[in-house]
Amino acid sequence: ALEASGLVTSASLFGDGLHLTVEKGATDDEKIKELLLEKGFEVYSLNRARPSLEDVFVHLIEREDALSESGHK
Repeated sequence: ALEASGLVTSASLFGDGLHLTVEKGATDDEKIKELLLEKGFEVYSLNRARPSLEDVFVHLIEREDALSESGHK
């Protein structure tokens, strides 16, 4: 739902939380929070952070999986 909303470029599960990627300079924090609440999720905190190496790795693996499933490489 977050990716389809256009508010984020990607969303990945990390433990019991989400790591979201947004465009540089995006300031849609409240809209993201509202969408999550509308979908029935509890939002305990929303923090901005630079992507870690793990975030980049997971993003690349998920992208590769999506391309493989759609038949593209």
